[in-house]
Amino acid sequence: MLQTAHEFLSALYPEPLHHWASEAGRPAPELVLWTLPKQRNPSTDRSRSRSYWLPSVDAAARQAETLRADRNVFFGVALQDRMAALDAARETRPKATARSVRGRQETAVGLPAVWVDLDVAGPGHSSDTLPPTRDAALGLLAAVPQPPSAVVWSGGGFHVYWLLREVRRLNSSAARTAAHDLLQRVQWAVQREAQTRGWMVDSTAELARVLRLPGTLNHKASFPRETVIEHLDPTQRYHAADFDLLDGLPSRDPSNTDPAQTDPSQAARAGPIASSTGGEAGVPADFEPIHEGCSWLRSCQERSWTLTEPEWFAQLTIVARCASQEMDSRTLVHTLSSDYPRYDPAETDRKMQHALGPRSQPFTCGKIAREFGAHQQHCEPCPHRGDIKSPIVLGRRRGIGSPPVTSSPGSPPPGGGQGGGGQDGGVPGGGEAGVGGRQPTGGRQPIQLSHLENEVADQALAAVAERESNLFRRGGTLVQVVQWDEGVSAVPGSSDTSHPGFPPWATGCRPPGSRGWSGPSDASNEVSSNTVSSDTVSSDTVLSSDTVPADSATPIHRGLEAPAARQVQDARMRELLATHCEFQAAQRTKQGRHWRPVHPPAWVPKAILGRFDWPTLPRLEGVVEGPVLRSDGSVLQTPGYDLASGLFLAPQVEFQPVPEAPTEEQCESALLELTHVVADFPFASPAHLSGWLAALLTPLARFAFAGPSPVNLIDANVRGAGKSLLADVCHLIVTGRPAPRMPYARDENELRKEITSIALKARQIVVIDNVTGAFGSPTLDLAVTATSWADRLLGQNVDLELPLAITWYVTGNNIELAGDMPRRCLHIRLESPEEKPEHRGGFRHPRLAEWLVAERPRLLPAALTLLAGYQHAGRPDQGLMPWGSFEGWSDLVRSTLVWLDLPDPASINQDIAVVHPRGAAEARLLAGLEEVLPTLGGAATVRQILRALEDNALLYETLRSALEDLVPRLRRGDLPTPVKFGSILRSLRGRQLGSRRLHTGEKTRQGLTWAIGSTRDCDGVTV
Repeated sequence: MLQTAHEFLSALYPEPLHHWASEAGRPAPELVLWTLPKQRNPSTDRSRSRSYWLPSVDAAARQAETLRADRNVFFGVALQDRMAALDAARETRPKATARSVRGRQETAVGLPAVWVDLDVAGPGHSSDTLPPTRDAALGLLAAVPQPPSAVVWSGGGFHVYWLLREVRRLNSSAARTAAHDLLQRVQWAVQREAQTRGWMVDSTAELARVLRLPGTLNHKASFPRETVIEHLDPTQRYHAADFDLLDGLPSRDPSNTDPAQTDPSQAARAGPIASSTGGEAGVPADFEPIHEGCSWLRSCQERSWTLTEPEWFAQLTIVARCASQEMDSRTLVHTLSSDYPRYDPAETDRKMQHALGPRSQPFTCGKIAREFGAHQQHCEPCPHRGDIKSPIVLGRRRGIGSPPVTSSPGSPPPGGGQGGGGQDGGVPGGGEAGVGGRQPTGGRQPIQLSHLENEVADQALAAVAERESNLFRRGGTLVQVVQWDEGVSAVPGSSDTSHPGFPPWATGCRPPGSRGWSGPSDASNEVSSNTVSSDTVSSDTVLSSDTVPADSATPIHRGLEAPAARQVQDARMRELLATHCEFQAAQRTKQGRHWRPVHPPAWVPKAILGRFDWPTLPRLEGVVEGPVLRSDGSVLQTPGYDLASGLFLAPQVEFQPVPEAPTEEQCESALLELTHVVADFPFASPAHLSGWLAALLTPLARFAFAGPSPVNLIDANVRGAGKSLLADVCHLIVTGRPAPRMPYARDENELRKEITSIALKARQIVVIDNVTGAFGSPTLDLAVTATSWADRLLGQNVDLELPLAITWYVTGNNIELAGDMPRRCLHIRLESPEEKPEHRGGFRHPRLAEWLVAERPRLLPAALTLLAGYQHAGRPDQGLMPWGSFEGWSDLVRSTLVWLDLPDPASINQDIAVVHPRGAAEARLLAGLEEVLPTLGGAATVRQILRALEDNALLYETLRSALEDLVPRLRRGDLPTPVKFGSILRSLRGRQLGSRRLHTGEKTRQGLTWAIGSTRDCDGVTV
């Protein structure tokens, strides 16, 4: 659903809303989602409609996804100015909030398309005046010669759109009138075509019209129906002038006031309404204040699917005399009646004429209380009790035709002239008579403080999210992608300060620019090769502020930490609020109420951070510094945030493009380039070289497969063989910098904290260097095979659940693996024939790290070419032996290498347990038991085996040496206790080592007996 809604909204609004607003010099417009409760459970679902104001297409798509299950989700096609809409609503409803306002015609600020709503006879639409079939409805589009850009099936009809070349800016009353006229002309052409066939098409030519959002569910009928895109061509766009030549258009002379000549749907309704409303000069009452002020009328709408006929007609006597800013009287009546299961448009029209007849008057409050028992529940607590005789009076205190309220003296009128709002709706206090607020500076969003703290926090977060694109949610925390730099530098030995690993935004603690990624160089980075500014030199670089002579040494770049996700703390959130919002508090004087600027209240950042979930913000899955493979097989190459994968791509250099469909020759060439990089490393066998290639491809494919990846275990037979440098080679190609090392924490709690910190930062690669002794622990075993990590936030009583997509590298000399770690490791071994390999020379690339940084734009795409080639080939099955816990990795990375005719990198893992001391000791233990047990009748207890070793001090050396290796601190010649020996045997029970397996025999008075047998013996099959 998220992808469908995002695709559709992106076609309507191709430019980011904040970018569009900055060009217009106005606060950013917003998308409005409007929801109604589903109809399936009326007895339990009594919630009312609600509006959601969202700052971007991404936020709107995510919000719709959270609402689709139990709400009918609509969106306002025209962009709206929220502050202007609120100001306009509060003129008649002082307590109006953003959730109860969805915008008006005069507060629309951007029109992306024109549209037509075509209902089709069927469930929910039983009228004979509607097109009987889908094809019949689509046939009406012949009245518009221009082919539509999008056709959406709403579950009961079609919403047809013609996209405009660009979002049409509505910055004045004249612009809104022209846009409304454009909508009416297109819809009039379709309505006239429908009339010739005896059908009816609703008039939806209002700038505040809401339509169903693709990807959501239509809950109107007894079963939900998907709102789907049947046709979408974002390249099919039109100018407004393209619709001027439609045949048979009505006159667009502003002096023409004949409803029948301006809208055929108005011809039948203009007379009765004008003659029967009883208002001033026939002007309908304003529906919105009636809806807000009458609790009984609201309850009728909430119970519309179960409302009785008398009560429905009672509300009809009021609603038929009303209109809203979005709908005329007839449309309003049909909208409020269409939820009834036996709704019939023709019958509704007849009832409406009866309700407007000369003998019918609007129901009074007393009559409503007497006939429908509404006194105790609705009328008695009504704040207007005793002041009005009928609810319709609330809508006549200021009719729709009343003059608009102007802004405060000295400030421009909202919307550039007439109308209550428009693009200058950010001026607070416009509803106060004669006194207004100040206009915020710097494009900041005005936030008026009130006792509704949740709404204030909503507005503040929306303003920050709209303007601060580098804000994400990750595992119950708010994070930003940041990078620290310890000084401007250049590649050693070069005359250019533009280090390939030095992105233009990496200055101080600056976050990367935006999800769209502009990458403008900061002035502080523009340093010539011969001069260095004193403002940009770190304490690590000993340089004066004077000009550096041309023949002096080039400054050394001391550090550029990887871009990482950093948690937004309370102080940082307060800073963001002060940057993007202007909080205003009400101050009453003799002249009226003023709004004065104040500091961000301390409770606002706490309220935002304390939510632990922000559905309107994008989810950050990881931060990468170069192109990577997506789950759909495509390559992420566009810098910035990627909605499809949840990744933030922060490149340091420009990479060569990765072929979409690599050929066999391209794959072979890429493989040769990569093997050339490590030609000087003494791999123990070709399979170990294949294992290194797998270690290089894993972080590039980490987000393309489900499940974890094995630990890349790089060990060597001697110090200086190059194991740490081999891990650096992978890290340099993937990130552009040497790998930061971390020691292996023996303490389980400390190790858990380190993993939580790594997961919070969204680190891509972790290198544990120079491991000595046994490697492996329950915590590390869990982290290696997990894709999410649950822990408590350090120093806080907050539980986190973070995505874990780490590629692990471990280096050491002849590493001993403990516990279950052997099966979790991909073995990469170096074996140097030299006693001191660190003294050798004659390398193909003497300064390998610097060469890799320079060649990274070519090498990283070469690695991705291998993965893309296997994807393009259809990922043919390579018939590999399964590797438990790492099936996803095996199906992609491992299979790619075998597809390239390389040795299976996992084939050498069968020898890990034998190569490392514990595995060899366990194998010797079973071999030693095979020597002892035949002398004891084939099966014996633990005490009987130990007694045999005591009685024969010169025999059974194999079993004795195995016990010395398996029991810590056991002196030579000593034997373990029966308890310790029994524990070792129980840990090996049922373990298959070669053709032998240790199993239990009969239980005697002396204890449980142990025996050695083949697999078939242990399975109960006679040999």
